[in-house]
Amino acid sequence: MVTRKGYLGLGVNFCVKGDLVCVLFGCSTPVWLRRVEDHYVFLGEANLYSVMDGEAVGGFEKGEFGEESFWIW
Repeated sequence: MVTRKGYLGLGVNFCVKGDLVCVLFGCSTPVWLRRVEDHYVFLGEANLYSVMDGEAVGGFEKGEFGEESFWIW
């Protein structure tokens, strides 16, 4: 798959356009989430090149990634 920002990666085979790849604080790998009404559903782990090995923290510090709070069921 390719994200909107051009990152290449692998994930679960039932992901669809509009699902999110998130790096959760305290989680060792990016995850797939799907918005369902007022919450998000965890779909599985994502392998996102250039984000897997701590690069997300650097991107966050540079303003490339944002921070958001949400409910996961």
